[in-house]
Amino acid sequence: MVEQFEEYLAELRQRGRCEKYLNGLRTQIATLVKACGWVTIKDIKADSFCVWRRRQTKTAKTLNEYFIAASAFLNWLERCERIPRNPLKVVERMESCEDSKSPRRALTAEEARRLVAVEGPWKAVYLTALKTGLRRGDLYGRGAASHP
Repeated sequence: MVEQFEEYLAELRQRGRCEKYLNGLRTQIATLVKACGWVTIKDIKADSFCVWRRRQTKTAKTLNEYFIAASAFLNWLERCERIPRNPLKVVERMESCEDSKSPRRALTAEEARRLVAVEGPWKAVYLTALKTGLRRGDLYGRGAASHP
């Protein structure tokens, strides 16, 4: 299974997917492989995925991302005729409610003071964000830099 997953990642890389995205897929699939007991492709069953998903406390959006990652890999295996059918085709996505998200809030004055008290190259970024209201991705381009 590992070799086939690496082939899948190589194809995605060739199609222009960035390393950050590929690393995220690798983490998600590794989590599922371990938690669901998937040693070979034949071990992948809808039931084991659904049991894992029911035990999770993650948001519906996050659980759907795991589902999408696994389904995309299995769809690729099916297209390559390495499996007869994606075993997760019978699984549905979770319903996602906006209410399930953690509420966002502005920083308190004390939190803002502590943030700009930081020394180093990120100080200017933090100060700019506080003064303009821009989010991290807007400040330096999504995926272009990594935050400490």
